[in-house]
Amino acid sequence: MNPTLLLFGVQSVTRLARAGREALEQSARDEPAIFPALKAVDFNTENFVNGYFNKPENSKYVTGDGAVYAEYWDGFAVKLEPSSIDALYTAAVSLETAKGGSIYGTSTSAVLINQWDPKKGPISPWARVVLTAGDIVLDYVGNNPGIIGGGSGAVLVSAYASNLAKLIPDSGEFGSKEQFGQRILGVFLRAGLETLSENSSWVASEKHIQELITSSLQPVIDQFPDDLSGQLHWQAVTDAIVGPAAKVMLTTVANSPTTFLGSDFSGDKALGALTTALLTQAAETGLDEQFTQEGLLGLYQAALGVVAEKPQLFVGAGGRTQDQFAKDLLSGFATVLQNMQPPFDNELSTELVKVALSTVGQNVHRFADGSNAWEKTAADLVKTFTDSFSEIVGSGKPLDSVFSRPQLIELGRVLLTNISASPSMILESNNASLEGILVAITNAMKADEHLLLSGNDWIEIVAIASKEAAANPGRLFDLDADNPDDILAGQLITLVLNAASEAITTNKDKAVLFGNTLKEAIAIVLQSSSGKAKEALENLQQVQQLLQSLNALVAGNSGQFGSEEWLELFQSLLGKALEGQSEQGVLVAVMNAMNAVDDALLSGGDWMQIIEVAIQEAAANPGRLFNLDEANPDDILAGQLITLLLDAANETVTANGKDKAVLFGDTLKEAVSIVLRTTSGNALAAKEHITEIKQLVVSLNEFVATNNTQYGSKEWLRVFRVLMGGVLENKGVPPLVVDQVDDILRGGF
Repeated sequence: MNPTLLLFGVQSVTRLARAGREALEQSARDEPAIFPALKAVDFNTENFVNGYFNKPENSKYVTGDGAVYAEYWDGFAVKLEPSSIDALYTAAVSLETAKGGSIYGTSTSAVLINQWDPKKGPISPWARVVLTAGDIVLDYVGNNPGIIGGGSGAVLVSAYASNLAKLIPDSGEFGSKEQFGQRILGVFLRAGLETLSENSSWVASEKHIQELITSSLQPVIDQFPDDLSGQLHWQAVTDAIVGPAAKVMLTTVANSPTTFLGSDFSGDKALGALTTALLTQAAETGLDEQFTQEGLLGLYQAALGVVAEKPQLFVGAGGRTQDQFAKDLLSGFATVLQNMQPPFDNELSTELVKVALSTVGQNVHRFADGSNAWEKTAADLVKTFTDSFSEIVGSGKPLDSVFSRPQLIELGRVLLTNISASPSMILESNNASLEGILVAITNAMKADEHLLLSGNDWIEIVAIASKEAAANPGRLFDLDADNPDDILAGQLITLVLNAASEAITTNKDKAVLFGNTLKEAIAIVLQSSSGKAKEALENLQQVQQLLQSLNALVAGNSGQFGSEEWLELFQSLLGKALEGQSEQGVLVAVMNAMNAVDDALLSGGDWMQIIEVAIQEAAANPGRLFNLDEANPDDILAGQLITLLLDAANETVTANGKDKAVLFGDTLKEAVSIVLRTTSGNALAAKEHITEIKQLVVSLNEFVATNNTQYGSKEWLRVFRVLMGGVLENKGVPPLVVDQVDDILRGGF
């Protein structure tokens, strides 16, 4: 069919329908002036067409080189078929309209359309196409009068009409299949016009639109059943889904013109294959509560997104045809969607499918395993994810109290995106690594009895977990089929969660291990242990003790320590705990010292630096200053030495005030550091001379307070450092007089 004539016919329909009463009356008066022959009693369209195009001035349109309407002409007369007669009749009206310009307007439309009045007899396939298309276009020209004046609107109408013309038999009589085809083609045109209304810049190609219609809808029409019950079912399903599917498809084309227009790869065929698979799947599965229209369309839209981004995925996929591949893709995901368990309803499950398909599309080079089709791998990933989280619900965990629907979708996106960074994890036939992560995370979620972590916290934890799993596969998240719950990462996360719950239960007002702090603690555990999985497994108890000690330290000294200090200490001490080097003695010593006196002379920052020095000295001289006796945990030498300094500092401040005392703040912090550094290598001597050490501190305090105009904190520290060495060497504490102190300061002692 000539697209220009078809478009003229459709424009005539819309022009006539939109004309007012006066315009129609004027057209009735003008009609005899345009074509007097139409008023003849014996008017015959065939005779009229033959007479018109046999005129010398008109024969060039049907005969000779460049004859635009030659397809409808045979020798010296129109072809003896209704569509050819009506096509040339349309051409005649179009040519006369062009001669008359705008003076005829609605009148020529009336001339054309009135001739196809059903009262005058059966209308031809040509007329049926024009009138049907015109009727559809009328729904859109009200808001967009120029929608078929040219451009993509005209392309859509022409493509639709051409495909409908192929469907209509020469007799013009429609059977059940033809009526079905006319209906879904009309739905397609409506979807196209709606898409154009929303994407005014879309430049469509008639060839590609025709191919889209042919490749996507014709196979569906061909499969239309012969039996009445099958026809009713097929028609009901396709009526529900063809329009939205066509809208999604054409919007994809409009938004990705470089993929579907002028490309070496025939992207439109892939779209057609997917659309056919969609409609076939809908007809086979039906649209019920398990697999709704929205679910199927969501799956289709996600698949179209992959076509737009990676069209090469649909070429020769595993030796299959595009049609078979598209069918496998949709049916595979359809099966997954149909078997979803709470909380994954149709909408949520479909969103996860979109995430999976998008992830695959962006990482296709990692999914390309010849033994496992990429679309099956993607479907398996979704199934593994949803099954794991459904298990949480099955265990009685109120998952919806932790995650909103968007958060569950984001959780899937984060997990699948990070998993895709590791080819070895993706290409495992049983998704063991992914399942390992999910089992670890879901088991840990079950342990979060007090809901100390929000949905966003868990999303960040999953992101870290999946990154570490990808960076160190087969370590933290190694899944043992005989004992699936025994996953190291899960045990570590659960340790942290249990410690947090214990702290909340014991001392809620002073606990810090919840929310962001808890999330960061879990991140530290995963990142620190991913490269030390063997050591971590052997030292879980050390990690547990560290968590408990830090909770006790912070809760007991909330004025000095908070979440920031907790995390800093945990980061610093965890590596040693994972290697079996417990720093329990350091923390107990500091706690004992802080609890022994009412200390307001050191800030939290001061204590953090003291702990840092203590850790360094404990590492350099293990088992000495910080040796912990489980039977007598208070009897730690370092704790006694720090307490000694704190007692003396409090005494001198109480006795002399801060105007004359110097042992507080930075001076006190530095004094503690001096004690730890000078005694860590000679702990036995320190223990034997602890009385002399206290005597030295008290004497120095009194001396500086008495001579505060000459001596201050700087001198206090220099003298203390020198005389501490003498005390440890069994030289005792010399009398502190001005001359002797000056001699020490000059380096003469």
